[in-house]
Amino acid sequence: MARAFAPRPIRPVKAAWQLYEQLKDDIVAGRLAAGDLLPPVDLLVEQVGLSRPTVREAMALLENQGLVRPRRGRNGGAVVLRPAHESATRSLGDLFEFENTTLVEFFEVR
Repeated sequence: MARAFAPRPIRPVKAAWQLYEQLKDDIVAGRLAAGDLLPPVDLLVEQVGLSRPTVREAMALLENQGLVRPRRGRNGGAVVLRPAHESATRSLGDLFEFENTTLVEFFEVR
């Protein structure tokens, strides 16, 4: 007997996540280089048409991933950073620990 289709609610992607992904893609693709300055939040709000809290959330996501560093003051904004391998290494380490993956298992997969 075929299983019945049980639809689940579809949640829209948060606007902050979409802005984060767009900026992250620009950084990874090199369209935004290390040292470039992103516009201040208020200007980004005008440019992308999102609310201030939404833009701030996207910037916080970028900062948490080590892709930008906030710069305060009159000429503020966020400075683009070169993606660091330390954050990726830390994230993988956390994942392996969470999954109880041993170093031997890791090398077997590699």
